Amino acid sequence: MKKTTTVKKETVTKKTTAKTTYKPVKMNLQVQYNYHDVSLDDIEKMVIDHLVELGYKKTSILTLDIYYKAETSEVFYIAKTNNKQVLKNDEPLYI
Repeated sequence: MKKTTTVKKETVTKKTTAKTTYKPVKMNLQVQYNYHDVSLDDIEKMVIDHLVELGYKKTSILTLDIYYKAETSEVFYIAKTNNKQVLKNDEPLYI
């Protein structure tokens, strides 16, 4: 006859450390050139509104690269959508 022994497992409690999540600082970035003051938030809003006017949804835009020429107040952009479409403006937007 075989003897069976029961092994008792001990539960080990893990120490959990509090994780802090990084919250980005709310920034207001202004470009000043030749007595002209432009907010980068205004430029971003203008570009997104332009894309919405063209029929794209805000949620479909994955990346948005914006280029601002302060001398001429021209704005160019390159946007990539979630269906791999690349959008760009050949004619500048003006702010």
